[in-house]
Amino acid sequence: MVSLGELRSMESTVKSRVKFINRTDKEIEIFWINFSGQEISYGTLHAPPSRLSVVAINTFVTHPWIVRDCESRQRLWLNSKEVFYPPQPRVRRVGRVAIRPDREQLRVERANIFITKPVFNAETLMDMCCCRVSKTMTLQEVDNLPLPNFIKTEIRRHYDSP
Repeated sequence: MVSLGELRSMESTVKSRVKFINRTDKEIEIFWINFSGQEISYGTLHAPPSRLSVVAINTFVTHPWIVRDCESRQRLWLNSKEVFYPPQPRVRRVGRVAIRPDREQLRVERANIFITKPVFNAETLMDMCCCRVSKTMTLQEVDNLPLPNFIKTEIRRHYDSP
């Protein structure tokens, strides 16, 4: 997992228009990571099919965003990533300007950002579980657990690592 301590917004003049779309069955909260690395809430989104499951935000390409489940506080994914950085703006031609036919009319498109629950492979899940157990139990408690020895060995490795 990406540590939030490393994340910060950087100065930027490149604007990006995004639309956050909640694809989970949970109420979620959207956070911008500011220039000091603090989470700034931009509100909550309801679970679909509520019309409150989508929000449009204007931001900058160097501003990171994260999302959390309101109940569990678990981080969720934005377009299959833990941390979302807005893309460069996409511009689309929409025709000619009526009063100035020699000029084209352009529109900056809003990027869709799909919020989903994280999906992990078995190795990552095992590592996350062993890490959690090593932070909440003593080695003696681990030895007394009714677990296969290969899992206990994996948990012990987390006690030995820095």
